[in-house]
Amino acid sequence: LELLLDLLSYPQTRTHVASFISSHNLTVKLVLSKLYRDQSFVLFRQQVNMLLDSERMEGGMGSSTSNSSALMEKGVDRLIYQRAHTLQKLLHRHYVEEASDVVFAGVGRVTDATWLREKIGLWSENTLYDVCYRLRLVDDKDIGSSTAEIAEQLGCTRRDLLTSIIIYHQASRQSDATVLSAAPIFPTEELLWDPHSVPPGNFSLASNVQSLSLPKLNARFLSAGDYLLRNFHLFRLECAYEIRGDIVDVVKRMRPALKQDGYTDPNDYYGGAQEDTAHQDDFGKTEFQGWARMGLQLKSNKEDKQGFRIIRVDPPRLGQRFPSNVVAELVLDLYHCATSLASEWDQLREFDNLFLVAVDATTISASQTEDRKIPDEEDFSFPERFGVRAVRGVTVLEVRDEAGVVLSDPALAYEEGGKPQPKGKRRFLRVALDPAQYAADATGRGSSLGTDVYDTFNLVVRRQGKENNFKAVLETIRGLMRGGAHSMYRSIPSWLMPVLLGYGGDPSAASFLSPQMKSFASKTAGVTSPNAALDFGDTFLDDKHLKDSFPGCNVIVNGHQDSSSTRNNYRVKVTDDSVEATAYTSPTTSSGNPIRFTPVQVQAIRSGLCPGLTTLIGPPGTGKTDVACQIIANLYHSFPTQRTVIVTHSNAALNDLFDKVMARGDVDERYMLRLGAGERNLSTTSSSSHDFTKPGRVAHILSRRNDLLEKVQQLSESLNLSSAAERGADGAPSYTCETAE
Repeated sequence: LELLLDLLSYPQTRTHVASFISSHNLTVKLVLSKLYRDQSFVLFRQQVNMLLDSERMEGGMGSSTSNSSALMEKGVDRLIYQRAHTLQKLLHRHYVEEASDVVFAGVGRVTDATWLREKIGLWSENTLYDVCYRLRLVDDKDIGSSTAEIAEQLGCTRRDLLTSIIIYHQASRQSDATVLSAAPIFPTEELLWDPHSVPPGNFSLASNVQSLSLPKLNARFLSAGDYLLRNFHLFRLECAYEIRGDIVDVVKRMRPALKQDGYTDPNDYYGGAQEDTAHQDDFGKTEFQGWARMGLQLKSNKEDKQGFRIIRVDPPRLGQRFPSNVVAELVLDLYHCATSLASEWDQLREFDNLFLVAVDATTISASQTEDRKIPDEEDFSFPERFGVRAVRGVTVLEVRDEAGVVLSDPALAYEEGGKPQPKGKRRFLRVALDPAQYAADATGRGSSLGTDVYDTFNLVVRRQGKENNFKAVLETIRGLMRGGAHSMYRSIPSWLMPVLLGYGGDPSAASFLSPQMKSFASKTAGVTSPNAALDFGDTFLDDKHLKDSFPGCNVIVNGHQDSSSTRNNYRVKVTDDSVEATAYTSPTTSSGNPIRFTPVQVQAIRSGLCPGLTTLIGPPGTGKTDVACQIIANLYHSFPTQRTVIVTHSNAALNDLFDKVMARGDVDERYMLRLGAGERNLSTTSSSSHDFTKPGRVAHILSRRNDLLEKVQQLSESLNLSSAAERGADGAPSYTCETAE
């Protein structure tokens, strides 16, 4: 099965292998086999499901294009509709009375698996076989292909086999975008401790596993949808491995145990047994005898409300089968937390991810302290040993204290007197659940308890911010797939897509000097040709630096070969063996570039100013950040109406690049914005006094507005158009942006 999956994932072999599998009805036989119907053979079932998904992908079903072998969603639907029309015409000719419902039904009905199975159940077995035979799906005359013998080997009836074969070939299948939109973002307990999907990190512990039900990243992909789908599943599983380790660490430190008496702490913040009826019978309940910095026990509040409760479930959007939003309230008790620990929980912000864990000490099956050779993070029996029953993820929408102040509001930091201290020891969190997971729980597919599983959570786990941004990445991938694979084609340039998917031939075609890139630049409006004059700004320190940067070329500055000793900026046009440079006076508002770039670095800067893919590779200290900073500055001056997005692997690298851009002084501070968790550290490392976070940018614009309105007010008073008496009570200008004209 793993070999078949590998062959189906390559465009060169998919066309032939997919036709072979379809003609032999291999997938149907696998699904009807006794091995697949046995729930204990998890790996086999997962591999077969992956085979079904691979056949469903928008990258095959008989396609044989040379560059992508990808059928888009409309092409797949068109093929299914043609098969439906063929079936209807055949039934109309031979079985119009027995199959009249199918003959005169719409194509949407005929391609619906549930409806078609119901109508096929009314046909006789002979009719069913004859239809399959006329559609060239089966032939009992072939040696070893008797449907009766095959059904006997599979342990099913001949009728079930023939019915499944017709539905396999005639029913429509969900597109990649539909499957991905209904896939949960957060991992659950089933995925976290599934050894076939999230294997141990130590290979020696998984040496007995010959194959895994994991998608693979190949050198070539079938389509943009295939590329996104594989990355979505793999990244989700990678995050699940890290999340499992964090949850295991918190649960171990919390030390869940079975409460043996009805004793209640008299210092309980919620009033003890006299006031809280939910705590009157503590016998047989789970208690936590330890503590964890990243975990907190969920309790009920004074009003007998649960520590976690769902408060709103919005109806589905048009065309969807799960709620549009599921909002819940989470109550945290910080009474027993130290001041430093409570301040960490108060740092929760909007869009942070938390995990809810249901721990039932009555299901603990073994000693938690016994010596084990396998680490708890790699032990798949950990849920049974520590009583973990369920895990669900939530996203923070807002955090309030007991006074109702929204602590997660970033604007509080800019109020007069600074951010106020939270009131009380309780925190009320408004959180969003995964709608797809909630729908699965409601139908019993996600949890056998249904939605009652949300009443069993008694532990909340948080993670470090830099490790907890997986949801944004997964939602971005799902957003690209939401409108079909075409959304990715709109987001990524056409010249980069063949290189990204691996079917573009030579990757150097994405270089700015390649004929393909020159042709793209000449045919696309607004794209600078590599042969055009490029504004290098202050890349070169002087004329000698300019000439040394193009060895072997005839360099002409300002139309002649005389050099100047003054510092100039240069606009350079490179054609074959000649370089024509035009010097212009460098502005005095910036400190300029102090680095004498090498010819290789100048070539990289030139590549960054041209359309194409620019890749800088080198060990630390070779000037990669300086080259990137120079490219950013040149792009800013060459294309002032466009935006530049800078993404790095770490917050420290981005802050370093940000500081170097700021130190140059030629990029106006008001045009710079820092996103991500590293924005907190940027204010301490940057030489600027401005706050480059989103709220800081808003505050900067408002401050600049007040300064300009004050100048308008002073000008108006000097011209006797207004008086100081017209100012506000606090001396604020009487003008607004609308009346300042």
